[in-house]
Amino acid sequence: MTTFTSHSNRFKLTTRPYKVTPSIDPCHYQLDTVNCETCHRFMVPRMINYYGQPYRSICPFCATTYRRFPSGFQRFIERFQTPSLSFNVFIRLSLMALCFGFLWLINSWVYLPEELTLITALATSLLTALALAELIAQSIEHIAAKFYHQSVYYWGLLITLALYLANAHTQLTRYIVIFFIIMGVRWLFAGLAQGFNNSIN
Repeated sequence: MTTFTSHSNRFKLTTRPYKVTPSIDPCHYQLDTVNCETCHRFMVPRMINYYGQPYRSICPFCATTYRRFPSGFQRFIERFQTPSLSFNVFIRLSLMALCFGFLWLINSWVYLPEELTLITALATSLLTALALAELIAQSIEHIAAKFYHQSVYYWGLLITLALYLANAHTQLTRYIVIFFIIMGVRWLFAGLAQGFNNSIN
């Protein structure tokens, strides 16, 4: 008797596990690039050095400055500046000035010791001057940030304008000196507050 063996198993496909290739995110190739704000292309900024120090980075397509790197003196100055722009300090100083001004007004209506009147008058004047200095400083920083400029140019323009007014109108010299002294005091208080916050954090 002849037996027939089925060889159909040889022609059956063996089941192999399907290898799934991970989907590649189209943005994966853009992780190492940034978007130029002028030509709106994804690019790798090119570094420009000045005497061995990083000066700025530019877009290789349109040569627009992408970022400027501050010098050592500028980094020292930035330690005395708040990292985020806000008018909260101005609002607090204004509220404190209003409180001391209200006390000063009460002292003019009611008989109180002269020492208290002098303290409230000095506190009101000092807090009002610091509030105005904070308002000017924050306004300049906000304008520079809005137009993507460095605020150092605006401060330089302000100093140039002050020197011109001091030479053209000598009667304004004392007020200009007082203004810059107040701005210096504001800068000192802001630096101390920033250093205190950094030490806490």
